[in-house]
Amino acid sequence: MDYFIAVLGARASGKTALVRRFMTGEFPAQHRPTVEDVYSRVVGCDKGVCTLRVIDTTGSYNFPAMRRLAIFKAKAILLVYSVTDKNSFEEVKTLYELVHSVKTDVFKTPVVLVGTKADLADQRDVKKKEGTELELIWNCGFLEVTVTDEEQVTDVFRRVFELETRWAMTLTPESQKYKRRCGCLPLKTWAKPE
Repeated sequence: MDYFIAVLGARASGKTALVRRFMTGEFPAQHRPTVEDVYSRVVGCDKGVCTLRVIDTTGSYNFPAMRRLAIFKAKAILLVYSVTDKNSFEEVKTLYELVHSVKTDVFKTPVVLVGTKADLADQRDVKKKEGTELELIWNCGFLEVTVTDEEQVTDVFRRVFELETRWAMTLTPESQKYKRRCGCLPLKTWAKPE
């Protein structure tokens, strides 16, 4: 079974850094524009073992059909903005409206608002209170994170799973079925690659 999470946000908002830090443990040193990348990882769920597929979408409007398809396929949505860029915060509001227009079951779909670059307090352009207000209005999750902190990044995906009501998800493939099939112990919770 596949569980898709679509990651949406403005260009250079920190989407790719967030996804790569969580999925691979790497922190990209330079910004590289994304068209669409899909990352996969095995996780545990009530259906046995699931493949978590995270779709890192483009931050531009050059590929609207791809963005709409990612939203349609997604079981959960991350809306990412940079706390140092007010325009990226305004962009997530537009993206939230797009999610509403595409998803027929939007109120059953976990949505988490993520403010990145929280460590750059001296460059802050979006107050934490503004994110908290949207959290209440949208009835979604909200976190501000520093992508260099692996635990904060993991908390974003834990929050998605906490909001998920249709599937029981866990960050580790703990099922006995998985242990028998691969002949190994479950993976540690998102340990860095050796």
